Amino acid sequence: MKFKCKYLKSDKLTETGTLYQILKSREIIIDVEKTKDRVIVRYIVRDGQYGICGSEYKPSFIDGEGAKKVDILILVIDENNKKFSSWLLDIKQSVGGEDVIFHLLEQLQDSVKHKEALAVYMDDFIEEQHLGFVTRDLQIERIKETVEKKERKLKEIEKSIIEMSPIIRNKMAATSNTKLRKEIETLSMFLDKKMKIRNQIYPIESYISEKQGEYFVYNLQVQCG
Repeated sequence: MKFKCKYLKSDKLTETGTLYQILKSREIIIDVEKTKDRVIVRYIVRDGQYGICGSEYKPSFIDGEGAKKVDILILVIDENNKKFSSWLLDIKQSVGGEDVIFHLLEQLQDSVKHKEALAVYMDDFIEEQHLGFVTRDLQIERIKETVEKKERKLKEIEKSIIEMSPIIRNKMAATSNTKLRKEIETLSMFLDKKMKIRNQIYPIESYISEKQGEYFVYNLQVQCG
């Protein structure tokens, strides 16, 4: 089964929200012009295989108002052997601030659903999935400091709750701590290169781009098998 996609004539992917079919081994360029970030995707497509590429893709039946999307969706499909590989990646100038990380994780969670809308037609295929991001600056120490700061804040809240009356204590424990604990858990998992989607843990991959001329560039090779 081949999906209905457009054929990409040029080497540069400029139209967002559209799926393109890759019928042979070739390179595709995906740019974020505003920030001068670039990913060069090198497709390795063997006999009986084809690829799919999209930028900011979501199914047409999903309202764009509430749906988040990553910059890159990639599939390499081997119909003869009933398997496929997928990549969902977003491009960020830097990854370290908690707001950026939380937003990135939301983008990945929604984009997994968008991808699964395609994968449902390959429910008897074996998938190799890649989730992650491309960035020029991964700020590990900043993330660690944020986790430590939130842990100290949580301890302070827990200490103050102990000194309250039982009624207020139970109410505070049910509200104040929940959000903070979840943030600590999410950021700690991110440091371990993991994320949770529907109570299942998935690995997160990070790709560090390098300055080449006016762009920060990452070369990504994709293939199935």
